[in-house]
Amino acid sequence: MTEGFTPDQEKVLEQIQKLLNLAAKNPNEHEAALAASKAQELLTKHNLDTAALERSQGAVSGKRQQEEVEGGFYRYHREVWSNVARLNFCLHWVQRKHVPREERVRNVRVKRIHRLVGRTVNVRTTINLARYLLAAIERVTRETCEQKKIGHLSGWAMSFREGCAYRLINALRDRRTEMLDEEDRKRREAEDRAARAGISLETSLTITSFSRSEEEANLDERFGEGYSARQREREAAYAKKQAENEAAYTRWAAANPEKARKKEAEAKAKEERQMERWRRSASDQRYGHVNNQAFWAGHEAAKDISLDPQMGGAKQAKRIGGKS
Repeated sequence: MTEGFTPDQEKVLEQIQKLLNLAAKNPNEHEAALAASKAQELLTKHNLDTAALERSQGAVSGKRQQEEVEGGFYRYHREVWSNVARLNFCLHWVQRKHVPREERVRNVRVKRIHRLVGRTVNVRTTINLARYLLAAIERVTRETCEQKKIGHLSGWAMSFREGCAYRLINALRDRRTEMLDEEDRKRREAEDRAARAGISLETSLTITSFSRSEEEANLDERFGEGYSARQREREAAYAKKQAENEAAYTRWAAANPEKARKKEAEAKAKEERQMERWRRSASDQRYGHVNNQAFWAGHEAAKDISLDPQMGGAKQAKRIGGKS
């Protein structure tokens, strides 16, 4: 057994790795996104089962770790890592690190580091899935560039990679949304049955509540015990202050209706101007350099993701690549 892992964690990691290996042997490279979403589903179930067991035993959370992984030079790298980490209940950020003169390669003075905080099994799975997705993006990009006789380091190729990443990230988000919707449906059905029977249900563990508790535990791991509790206190104090201000404004507006309407109109116009400036700035930063034709070619290349019978046991293919 690997040091630091429980038998259950070993079993989950083994299943996830098997899933990735099967996908790697498939001639369709886009199976990477399927492997990621299926592994995420498996990991989510494991986390909820583990948390329920810990709750019954009075434990707070599982073993956590902080991990550093070199990478994140390109924006699409950082976006893939960030989304995979969030979906797997991990805290993620990218940190710049100065490179000592004697360790520099090609005179690179600063390198980027992915930083992760989370349960041990979640951190390891995040690393595996993020690396696997990026490897799949790189493979399909090089194959396309070779077919088109385009350099794999060209601007066209970089835009193609961003399109692939955009599609795969949305596939992961769609799978999580499906899980949340299904969870919400089952919860409402259970509440209806309980209401008809005159039974009061205890608060059950859900993906949403688990995500919140994991976020708080990860913040405590990073910033020190009690950080999340202090953060909740600050949020509560801010909400109370906001409620007081709104109540005071409501009283003032009732006494001064004309001034209130003028003030609200000015505030709305100012907000619209600010939002428009923000949209233009965000669009320029995110897409200003992108080759649209290459981006959507990459998006299309990651579109047809079907269930592999050897992984899912399905006789019919099922598209899960996300919305067009």
